[in-house]
Amino acid sequence: MRFKLTLLLLLANLAVFFLLWRLNQPPEIVARPAGPIPIENFDIDHIVIDDHAQNEVREIKRDQRGVWHLIKPVEWLASEDAERDLINHLQFLEEETNFSLKDLEKSGQALKDFGLDKPAVEITVQAGSQTAKLLIGRHTNDGSRLYVMNPADGLVRVVAQELLATLDKPVQDLRDSNLFTLSFYEIQSLAIGAGGTGTTPTSSFTRFVRDGYQWRMDTPFSCAADEDLVKKAISKLENLHVESFIPPTDAADLARFGLAAPSLKIELKGDAAESSQTLWLGKKVPDATEPEYYAKLADRPAVFVVRDTDVFATLLDAQNALRERQFMNISPEKVSSISVDSADSAEVRMQMAEDHTWQVRDKDATGAFTFIAADPGIIQAMINDLAKLSAKSFVSDAPTNDDLEKTFNLKSPQWKIILQEDKTAKPVMLDIGISTATTPVRYFAKIEGVDSVYEIDSDILSQLSSSPLHYRDRTLEKLPAGAQVVSLKLALLKDNDLTAGEEVFNYSLDAIRPTWDEYLKNKPELVRDNVQVLLDALRQFTVEDYLQAYFDEHYQMTSTASIEPPSVSWRYRLDAGVQLSATRGVAASTETLTFYFSDRSGALQLGGTREPPLPPAVFTLPINVRGALGVILREQAQPAAAVEALREINQPINPGTITPVFAPGAATAPPASGTILPTDAVAPIPAPAASSSSSAP
Repeated sequence: MRFKLTLLLLLANLAVFFLLWRLNQPPEIVARPAGPIPIENFDIDHIVIDDHAQNEVREIKRDQRGVWHLIKPVEWLASEDAERDLINHLQFLEEETNFSLKDLEKSGQALKDFGLDKPAVEITVQAGSQTAKLLIGRHTNDGSRLYVMNPADGLVRVVAQELLATLDKPVQDLRDSNLFTLSFYEIQSLAIGAGGTGTTPTSSFTRFVRDGYQWRMDTPFSCAADEDLVKKAISKLENLHVESFIPPTDAADLARFGLAAPSLKIELKGDAAESSQTLWLGKKVPDATEPEYYAKLADRPAVFVVRDTDVFATLLDAQNALRERQFMNISPEKVSSISVDSADSAEVRMQMAEDHTWQVRDKDATGAFTFIAADPGIIQAMINDLAKLSAKSFVSDAPTNDDLEKTFNLKSPQWKIILQEDKTAKPVMLDIGISTATTPVRYFAKIEGVDSVYEIDSDILSQLSSSPLHYRDRTLEKLPAGAQVVSLKLALLKDNDLTAGEEVFNYSLDAIRPTWDEYLKNKPELVRDNVQVLLDALRQFTVEDYLQAYFDEHYQMTSTASIEPPSVSWRYRLDAGVQLSATRGVAASTETLTFYFSDRSGALQLGGTREPPLPPAVFTLPINVRGALGVILREQAQPAAAVEALREINQPINPGTITPVFAPGAATAPPASGTILPTDAVAPIPAPAASSSSSAP
């Protein structure tokens, strides 16, 4: 008895252990009845949808590169989204129930009761040599589901009707909407063949190739391409869409659509040798509301209509339209020397010094060459404009000697500019010719060593000058930090004697009045303001234009109005005392800056320097200096009593009825301060009372 009980307990334990073991095992995978498409080892590469109801066959197939193509009803690239959606619905078709043919027989039903004896749609899928089929029958009575069957297993399945919506997509939804399928980053070349019709009677072939990150034209000749315009053209090509297809029966007659001899052939080529796509462009579609053309891809028979986005006109003139118009291959920051040579004068040379400042070569008073400081703004502006020099048009890429001499005037150019980046680099030599044989005048440019001739605008000529003074630094003198102007003395010169003169004013700071604010506080307001303008100008004295690189006591203005150029009389000498603060190893000191000024004539007044530390020069005064001088001189010339009397008059005074006083002691006073002309106006310049040569500008 005890033995039986032990045996029963042992069996019970074994049963419990087995149950626990079984519960801990993963669920058993029950083999699903063979569906329309087996999931394992069935990589679909071909799908045929035979729509018996609409008498239409849709066929898509994957090529060796893994790209899906629509084969029927037209040959075209398949839409990736449509292809993916179709395969997902076929591979992961969810059935609500199924029953076998034997079950149908038992229930007295047949395939025709489910629309499967003559299915509306028959789908055939292939994976290599494997084939599977799916028959689509009618809807269930409630219209929400479909009856389908795989002939291989004889099971009738009930599935969601959305499968039919996926299979029933129109052809335009199955095909890719774009003409070109290469991505921009794959494209290595753009080739355009013009067929020689319409406005381009001569056939041509142009090709642009990607060179690293740059685009260039290598056919019919090598030159730089306009990066942005090439990218824009390719982008427009990639965005072209098929508007409609021509029926295959009509598409066979290519001549009818202008495609037997296309007006334009556009090829985009990728990295791989086989990744090439070519678009043929035919006739314009008649009566279209927007510009549309018949077209086809070279490797496909389908003829279609494509809408132009102005890219075709651009490509017809690709040699000019996509070519880089900036033809000066220089880096502005690397240029270290410049030569400007005019046909009418000597060469002007500029060079960068070791401290990276620019110098221009000029002659001193003895005629010897010397380098003087150049204006960095003027030099850099000229270099930048030369670097950006653009072609208005490409007039010739193979000019004859006769063309260069007679048409473009480039055999003996009006201007020759040489730019050198460093001693090892080859200089860039630019020739500019001017043709006066046409109206308006035309300007041509050519890089020596390059065949192409470009027509350019005349704007660059404003940056060029045959005079070294044009490039000279306009800052004549700049006081160091801490320096202070402590005195101003203006003398009225007599008979062009630069040493003798009558004192006009003499302002000098002292212990009682150590600042200019204190010194000038009792002066008339106009004097205070304009003396400050003069003081500011002296801290960094800038000229308007240079006339000569050395000082001349008897400087003569260039004139075409008379045989003898007019001689300029130096009428004023300004001595500015400057106190220099002590610096490392150098004690505090004083120096005098001496300037010579002519009379003012209209908006023109000359200045000159000859004594160190100022460099010798003759120049025109800037507006701020000539305006301040004019006001100070006028105010200084007015007798104090006359000024006070004028200020007490309540009635307005017409300045035109008052004769300005040109020298101390004159009888007639100029207008009061309330009626004085603006600083930039033409102001009267004092002159000696005894002098008959003084002018009244």
